[in-house]
Amino acid sequence: MRNIVRKLIFSVCVFIFVFFLYNVFAEDSISGSLIGKATYDRIFTSNVDPNCNASSTPSATGIGVEYVEIPIYTTVGENIVADLEPAETDIDDPVFSLYCDPFDPSDAMQNVIAYDDDGGTGLLCAFDGSEGAFMSTGNRYFLVLSLFAPGDMGGGNYRVNLGGDIKIAPVLTVAKDGTGSGLVVSSPAGIDCGSDCSESYLPDEGVTLTATADPGSAFDGWSGGGCSGNSECTLLVDQDYTITATFNPDSDNDGISDIVEDAGPGGGDSNGDGIPDSQQSNVATFQNIYADSVTLISEDGTELREVIFSEADVSDWASFPAGLFGFRITGLNPGYTTTLLIILHEKNEEISTYDKYGPTPDNHAEHWYEFSYGRPGAEISQQATSTEILLHLVDGQRGDDDLLENGEITDIGGPKIKGAGEGGEGQEGGEKLCFIATAAYGSSMDEDVKLLKGFRDRFLLTNTAGKIFVDLYYKYSPPIAEFISGHETARTVVRYGLLPLVSISKCTNKNSGI
Repeated sequence: MRNIVRKLIFSVCVFIFVFFLYNVFAEDSISGSLIGKATYDRIFTSNVDPNCNASSTPSATGIGVEYVEIPIYTTVGENIVADLEPAETDIDDPVFSLYCDPFDPSDAMQNVIAYDDDGGTGLLCAFDGSEGAFMSTGNRYFLVLSLFAPGDMGGGNYRVNLGGDIKIAPVLTVAKDGTGSGLVVSSPAGIDCGSDCSESYLPDEGVTLTATADPGSAFDGWSGGGCSGNSECTLLVDQDYTITATFNPDSDNDGISDIVEDAGPGGGDSNGDGIPDSQQSNVATFQNIYADSVTLISEDGTELREVIFSEADVSDWASFPAGLFGFRITGLNPGYTTTLLIILHEKNEEISTYDKYGPTPDNHAEHWYEFSYGRPGAEISQQATSTEILLHLVDGQRGDDDLLENGEITDIGGPKIKGAGEGGEGQEGGEKLCFIATAAYGSSMDEDVKLLKGFRDRFLLTNTAGKIFVDLYYKYSPPIAEFISGHETARTVVRYGLLPLVSISKCTNKNSGI
């Protein structure tokens, strides 16, 4: 038995060492073809200016040459080193240009750092570092490979090798699916999809995607990249990701599409009143991020709008077993009381409270607080096959996030299994005692934590056995996470222990096209 353990430890150590060497010493490269690429008016300069202002002259004005822009960065600060692989490049006369961000092909004389021509047909261009084209850390640059002249295509194939610590910046791509329509935008700017659905980012840069459905459509949610739910998606773009946003028709304009509501319990009539939920503006049925069915029902004469569901990232260790819900109730008399019934079709007898996130009359800063029983407040009851939460809400009072008597109630919160040290009026959200991975890495925004969440969403929450494992993990991991978060040695050991699973997650991301 001891020999088996030793061999296992040795194998893990070898894996970690090889993984380290690969990430430290591997040179980045990219291959492709210039055939069919867009054209631009190439520039020429013999000057080098790391401050992005090298004087240049137009050299292909009005004729245009095919080009490809390669987003790059460095983590140490160095002169650019880049060349073309002879065995895999058959362009007759290629040219390199280096630009600061942004690179605008319609105004190619702006933000120029350096230019390198090969010196004639049949020779390959290269930056060898001696030019003094310095790249600083924390910035994105663009290496532009183009033809010297329109007739210099040859076979059109290339392979660009980058030297030193220069890497290709990862690219985030948004794909849209479904029969509805909508827009996805990013912050920081770069994606406006619409028409511009791809952008490169620095690997330590957090990016938030926001989807907005067109009238008559609903945003059904994200898939890929560890994103889930139908609210905003925030991720670290540490590798190339493709994230799909699905839009479908929404007859009752509650924010949940017809196709989702029609697939709900009771054949799409979850409240059993003989009317499909998709045709009732005060009923919304959907599957939460754990693929369990949830129904929201506001009072007759009111309407539900902007229904969203998401993961409880703000305080995720405490186990929000159904995630968070957001909604807006309209059609009220200003200042009046109303109710909202939440039906969790997956019964959970451990739910003990309903927590909300937002301002309150005595604290206008957004914060977590327990929406305990009262008027306003929450009642929790267990039915034969479901758990029900009845929210008592007052327009403009505690529980209404806009705190205005305007005939509308805005709310975000979720049913919760209260953990030790959690809950209570006025409790601030943030990074508290976390799940094991979050505790080990120190933040739920860490790129490896995002990878593990993506693995969970794609391979565990999509089957019964996986969901049972996740439920047990939520139940028993908080005290383990609490211990890990308070001991740096434990955090380090767990991080190394998770490396094989992180690597598997990266492989499955790539193999699934993410």
